[in-house]
Amino acid sequence: MNIEDYKNCLLGKGIPTGNLTAVYDFTGGSGNYVYNSLYSEAAHFLSGSMRADKIPGVIVKNTVGLPKMLTGLISGTELYRVGKNNPNADFTFILDYSTDLCNASGEASQILASSNEQGTGASGFALGVTQSNRLFFEYYSGPTKKSYTIDKELSDRNSVFLNVHNSDQATLGFYNYEADQLVSNSLSIPGYTHSDTLYLGGLYNYSGTTHTGLEGVNKEFILFGDSIDAPNLIESCIDCMFFTGFSDNVTTTLFDQFKATGFNFSTQNISGNTGVTYFIQTVPHPTGGTTDLLVGSGMSGIIDTIDYITPMTGFAGSGTSVTTSRSFLYDTTTGGKSIYGDKTLAFVTSLVSGDFVETYYYDKPIPNFNLTTDNFVLDKGSFNSVLLFHNGLLNIEGVDFNIGNENIFAGESIQGYDGSDAFAYNLLNEDIITSEFSGMWSRSRILLNSGDVSESGGLGTRYYYPAASQYHEAADNNQIYITGISGQSLTGYDLFINGQKLIEGYDYHTGTTGIYPSVILSGADMPDFSSDVVRTGSGNVSGWDSNPPSGLSSVESSLLVFVQKTTGAQMSRKVTRFEADGSTVKLTGYSEQVWVNGIRQIEGANYIKTYPCSPTSGHYSFTNDLFLFYNNQSTFFNIE
Repeated sequence: MNIEDYKNCLLGKGIPTGNLTAVYDFTGGSGNYVYNSLYSEAAHFLSGSMRADKIPGVIVKNTVGLPKMLTGLISGTELYRVGKNNPNADFTFILDYSTDLCNASGEASQILASSNEQGTGASGFALGVTQSNRLFFEYYSGPTKKSYTIDKELSDRNSVFLNVHNSDQATLGFYNYEADQLVSNSLSIPGYTHSDTLYLGGLYNYSGTTHTGLEGVNKEFILFGDSIDAPNLIESCIDCMFFTGFSDNVTTTLFDQFKATGFNFSTQNISGNTGVTYFIQTVPHPTGGTTDLLVGSGMSGIIDTIDYITPMTGFAGSGTSVTTSRSFLYDTTTGGKSIYGDKTLAFVTSLVSGDFVETYYYDKPIPNFNLTTDNFVLDKGSFNSVLLFHNGLLNIEGVDFNIGNENIFAGESIQGYDGSDAFAYNLLNEDIITSEFSGMWSRSRILLNSGDVSESGGLGTRYYYPAASQYHEAADNNQIYITGISGQSLTGYDLFINGQKLIEGYDYHTGTTGIYPSVILSGADMPDFSSDVVRTGSGNVSGWDSNPPSGLSSVESSLLVFVQKTTGAQMSRKVTRFEADGSTVKLTGYSEQVWVNGIRQIEGANYIKTYPCSPTSGHYSFTNDLFLFYNNQSTFFNIE
């Protein structure tokens, strides 16, 4: 994280940077000191000694080795101290960290940060994650332990925060990168007492607790010397970690002009430090002994006198100005926000050899994707189109369903849908093109006559239904070439047939026919045109020379749907063909769309999103948990 970019972003969000106390990005340090990125390396030292006022991170417990700890790596027993102390009872900090749950013991909750020196002491707090990977806040009111947990599972990479206000209110939470929103819980903390010692990575003393320290990597630590009470501002502080710059938009505005009509004069004395003296204080050293920190003490007094001149103004007319509005740019690559989208899709039904899983995913969440209906309610809002997936098959507005008054599709049971059906939908502004499709004409066409209809008794002309191929065909290789529909090229579209998605590169591919871009279908995989046929004694279809022939009924063709690929977002695509039975697919991104053999999958119904060794992944051991839930007893769930 670039510290100047971070501060510029905060200022752009209206967050004062004066309360920014410490930033550790674990990219620089010396000995057992982690540099505070708010200051240059040289600024940390005075006469070769570390200055406490620069608030370095001080390593006070070490097992993995100091060089590793300078990169943020800890194994559960290491500890950083945030400067000499944290005197402000009102504060906010953000911690961005990752953890390897596959190698974690799973026997104890992990402490991320603390100010409770004794573990069970009367002052301070502990912020950590439970064995089920949920964020909790803990403190002691006298001898009574109070603990609060957010009931939502974290990931293996997280940006968590803690805000303490007036020693009686705390807000804790994390940024949900999947949903692109903050998850938080505000709570009253009666009996809480501030402790001015702040640790990162665990507790200083675990006596009397069942905790351990973090097993993972501290990526970023950001401390503000005051509380940030508005959740949207905390969200901005996290967003700014990925800030890369501004995009400027120029506008012209009309404004009122004022001019000075007089002046007021005043004088004010300015007080401040007239000098600084330094003395040494110590903190524990990880290898024994102590670490010295230079602590400054200022001498105060009147240092200057300032005359203030205040103009008095009056209206002088109107004018125009050119202003620049700014939008914020963020890093959404794998080096930025995208990495937080690492996940595993675990399917409810195991996949077998030969199954295809196709997944689209994006560099940032798309809020209008993967929506679900509530009692058939679907509101298009201002969007042009809706892709409604009904039990995994694409339904098209105007073909399969209609949207009624106020742009809403609703009802308890409509058009063959019922309450047992599963729905998911995307809202979009891209084009949707539909076309009736008669399949591979050379294979599925219906011969209308025997061909013996000429006056001379010769073979004559054969007539078919449909009369000709809908698109250009190559019978020798079973390929169908679609150069466009109504002059519209279709090479930038997804393709569905009868609601089932075709897989590009397998069911079809793109190329050229002559000079024209083409969608090239595998005719062998396309459903045939079909009809019930009644023939005469001569073998001709009844009424063959009519249009349509009377001898054809129950005519069934297919529906091709071309959906323009989403614009304005960076999309990735992954196709997995299972060579053996399995149940998981990995990806890195957001707002995934998943198809199994062309059938859309719905999160929560067909699959869940998880990460390696998550307690909900099905690959987590609970053998060390302390509670007996059931032991074949008639009283069922017994907690001992």
